[in-house]
Parts: sequence; C-alpha cells; structure tokens
Amino acid sequence: MSVSSSGFALRINGTCQLNEVDCGATVSPYHACCPEHSFCPSQYNVNCCPTSENCTRSLLQTPRCANQTWDLYDNDGFFCCLKGFVGYASTSNSDGCASPGYTFQSGEVLLRIISAGQGATSSPATAGVTSNTNTMISSPTTALPPLNGGQGESLGLSVKAGIGVGAAIGGISFLVVIALVLAYGIRKRARTGHGRKQTERADVPHPGHSELGDTHHYELDGKAIPAEIQGR
Repeated sequence: MSVSSSGFALRINGTCQLNEVDCGATVSPYHACCPEHSFCPSQYNVNCCPTSENCTRSLLQTPRCANQTWDLYDNDGFFCCLKGFVGYASTSNSDGCASPGYTFQSGEVLLRIISAGQGATSSPATAGVTSNTNTMISSPTTALPPLNGGQGESLGLSVKAGIGVGAAIGGISFLVVIALVLAYGIRKRARTGHGRKQTERADVPHPGHSELGDTHHYELDGKAIPAEIQGR
C-alpha cells in the first residue's frame, strides 16, 4: 500500500479493514477510513494526518488521497474511493462510492475523478453499494448445470457407434449394388454370346441340290448293251 504522509480519507460502505484506522461514520452506512499509523482528527470532511494536529490547510493546497491507489472526488469536500468504485453525490448533500453494477437512482449524480489513483488495490469484502436512500439492484443470474461427465462420455460413444454402424451399412449397400451390376452385366453378356452362336448356326448352309448342281443320277437301262460287248 502506497501511503502519503497525509491525504483525504476513504469512503467505505461498512467497516474499515483491519490495517486501517476507522475515523467514524459519515452518512450511514458509510465510514471514513485512513491508513494505519495515521490520525484523523475531527475536521473538514475527514482528513488523514501524520499527527493528531489538523492538516486541512496543507491538503487543500494540493488535494490528494492518503493512499495513492485511491481515486479522488470532490462534492463540496474531497473524499476518496477504491480503484474501480465510482464516486457519486445525492441531493441530500451526501456522497459515497458505488461498486460496479450499481444502478443510480433519482437525485444521485455521478462525480468525475479529480485525481486517478495509481495501480490497483483490492476492495474489502464489506464494501458494497447502499445508502440510507439507495439500494443495490442486481439481476440474478442463472447458471446452467454442468453436463455430467458420464453422460457426456456415453453420449459421445453413442454418436460414434451410430456413425460406425451407418458407415458399415453404407459400405455393405455399396458392395451389394456393385455385385448386382456385375451380375447383370455377366448375364447380359452370356445372353448376347448365346444369341450369336444361334445366329451363326442358322447362317451355315446345308448341302442341298443347289450345291450338287444339275447333275442327275440315272439308272442304266437294263436292256442297254455295254459298248465293249458290242465291239465283239
């Protein structure tokens, strides 16, 4: 924690941290807090001083927070907020530090930062946003239950099994189609070959009378005498 020798106090909704000095309540429920080993005498808008003597005059010359990580605001009087919180004022002349997500209501005015703190600091667990006239408005969030590991694994296995079965069925169907196409081709080829053989057989000429020509066979007349015999 970077602490100055003196500076303005921090506004906290609730109680100060254990390592801080509680300078008392401001506007309920806010408290003014100073770094440890510092003093906060009853004075203008709560100052953190290195001694019990009033140090307001010197602080007004160079306004700053007692902790250099806090943000400085002004509402007719300087005060500080934790880094990440927002200083605001109300019409009742009170001020406070709003946490992220705070919904400003009617009569509340957002203040600009006079001097931004250096670095970051963690906010106390008791810091929140509320005042005597304002309440913190937050929207409840519903978290979806995480998927059970066993259900997720079984679901993944079921999907993989389904994909494997589908692929196997698809492959078998493809092979069946190929087999049917091949069988059809073989049968068609066999029918075509058989038809060609029958056609060739039908085209082979049978020896008939046309091939023998007009030669006629005649039986010899029983009464005819061979020429050799007549020569005698």
